[in-house]
Amino acid sequence: MARNVNFEKLAVQRVQVWGATVEYEPSVFGGDGTEPRRNIVLAISKEEQAAFQLLEQVVDPKKLNSCIKDNTVKAKMTMESVSVWNAAKDPLAHPQQWKGCCVNAVIQMRGMWSSKTQSGLSLELTDIQVLDKAVAPQCPF
Repeated sequence: MARNVNFEKLAVQRVQVWGATVEYEPSVFGGDGTEPRRNIVLAISKEEQAAFQLLEQVVDPKKLNSCIKDNTVKAKMTMESVSVWNAAKDPLAHPQQWKGCCVNAVIQMRGMWSSKTQSGLSLELTDIQVLDKAVAPQCPF
């Protein structure tokens, strides 16, 4: 059964995120890792969460599918067009491992999507500055 989703373009607004942590490898549900457009989830501060919640006020609260869950924000990232920078502000190739990286990011609100039962913001990560590479987890034993 196809789901009818509408998109409403809104004035582009940017939120800068500082010192966030990439929670998971960018991916798509049911994907194989080669998709050009993927979801990225960043752990962010309470202040940054409040900025996104302010943007969400345009969405019907009864239908809201929030971009904020468990102190994280979820956005889309187009792999070929996202600009990646290092801490010295020089261009950088995409990290081999995103999960665990400490980053600064620019996330743009492009609009609002809605279906019969849910609505939410369309967020796109456009720039990301990798501050520290991910550290492999240490064995706790």
